[in-house]
Amino acid sequence: MIDSTIAAERSDTGSSAEIDSRIRIVLALLFFFSGFCSLLYQVVWVRMAFARFGVITPVLSVVLSVFMLGLGIGSILGGKVAQRWSHRLKISSAYLYGAAELVIGIGAFVVPLLFRAGEHYLLMTGEASSTGYMVLSAIFIVVAILPCCVMMGATFPLMMAFVRQIDPANRNSFSFLYLANVVGAMVGTAVTALVLVELFGFYGTYVIAANCNFLIAAASFVLARFYPFTRDQPTELQERVYAPAQAGSLESKRWPELVLFTTGFTALAMEVIWTRAFTLVLQTSIYSFAAILTIYLLSTWIGSYIYRGCLLSGWLVSTERVLGVLCIFSLIPIVLNDPRFNHNVILTLESIVPFCLALGYLTPRLIDEYSQGCPAGAGRAYSVNIAGGILGPLVAAYILLPTIGMRAGLLVLCAPIFLLFSWATSHALVSSGRRIEIVAPSIALLLFSIFVSRVTRMESCTTDRRKPIAITSPRLRPTAWECRRT
Repeated sequence: MIDSTIAAERSDTGSSAEIDSRIRIVLALLFFFSGFCSLLYQVVWVRMAFARFGVITPVLSVVLSVFMLGLGIGSILGGKVAQRWSHRLKISSAYLYGAAELVIGIGAFVVPLLFRAGEHYLLMTGEASSTGYMVLSAIFIVVAILPCCVMMGATFPLMMAFVRQIDPANRNSFSFLYLANVVGAMVGTAVTALVLVELFGFYGTYVIAANCNFLIAAASFVLARFYPFTRDQPTELQERVYAPAQAGSLESKRWPELVLFTTGFTALAMEVIWTRAFTLVLQTSIYSFAAILTIYLLSTWIGSYIYRGCLLSGWLVSTERVLGVLCIFSLIPIVLNDPRFNHNVILTLESIVPFCLALGYLTPRLIDEYSQGCPAGAGRAYSVNIAGGILGPLVAAYILLPTIGMRAGLLVLCAPIFLLFSWATSHALVSSGRRIEIVAPSIALLLFSIFVSRVTRMESCTTDRRKPIAITSPRLRPTAWECRRT
């Protein structure tokens, strides 16, 4: 556990204040628009997948899981490429980052063609069984969007390598880039769902995003010209700046990896169930997903912003305390989704804010602590978090929802967070007073969720416990406006 003294030392050593303020603004803008485009693509991919393969929960879970899979693969590969090929080719890492953005922009025009080919193939073969249809549609989704997602995941370690090049002492570059990226992602989600698709259709929205990617690539190439490749700093400086955390029960790498994986798993699995549960309030799966994703990202940005402020002030909240409040926050959506609250839209969406805010604080904090500014370390830590995000939607869509329903599924997903906090308390890492502050409200909310909270009418009528039905006409036709635009 990092106390305020150690945090202050790391803040002094790893402050990004040594980077010119103009470069900080440029980097923030690049990652803002990078996040904007990434979530624009995700929202449009969900809409297009629904239109081509059916408005069903498994389609949503596959898109989310493949998106996260690509980010994880890209994080690992990007870290290795940044470490090896930048030095080997003697080029600035900004060139590699720009190349990744360029590939994303080109790939944007390929995804719709592959989705269309998948739909035509399924209709031509007459595949109607639920299992066969979902497997084949999942394969087409993977082939279509995975390459672009890999490039998106590679952007973090590639740009971190550039930051390391111009400021070798920087140890918190991930959280800085993460904050700008989340803000862009939040804006991209809201603007895409509410404005761009409605005005310009799928194709017009893709053109806007692709042009943004091309502009990001061009700006990165210009940045690379102004800050060309330089040899790494002396070994002594690297060892001092990028030394791993001291060995210990919670300072070892196993603990942050476990927390990152678990929080990624629970967050994305809950997102799928929230989308299903909140559809009754928001009336449609498409806008339910967009609204939840926007609130999720907004809350994550606030949490990340708070973390950056704590980092600069030299005072950080420990991982164990954040896990404690997550135990409480994870139960709030279950309680507030009770139909006796009249399904108020604002109240329903606000129920996920505390949980997402705590995650926004915890994730960049753990990755900064884990990586110490090293691109490869950040790529590995981020990929562990993403690995949980890959598994979560699949478990939620294919296991929890069909077998035990929404409320019980959310209760099951709360269990891993409780286990992490219990492990911390059993190792005397949390004071007895802090345990009571967490355990008492958690038990109260848990008992309320099990014995008092009621099931929504939609869940009681369609709990998904029945066998899957055959899907004979999966396509949801786009509007005439979208047909003209595409």
